[in-house]
Amino acid sequence: MHDLMVDTAGGATIAVLSVGGFLGMGERYVAIPLSALRWNGERERWMLPGATVDSLKARPAFTYPERR
Repeated sequence: MHDLMVDTAGGATIAVLSVGGFLGMGERYVAIPLSALRWNGERERWMLPGATVDSLKARPAFTYPERR
């Protein structure tokens, strides 16, 4: 997980994931609802059940909103 975005207006919290790339080059970000992630205690990490590299790459790219 790269980042969490919390909607101050009460909307859903999203997890921003980095997909593709190698050592930070060529990567892009996708947004996933935080509620879709599951904690895997055995591996000690958050996981997205059923996700594949291809399914994540097929998601629309996420861009950060401009700060005001």
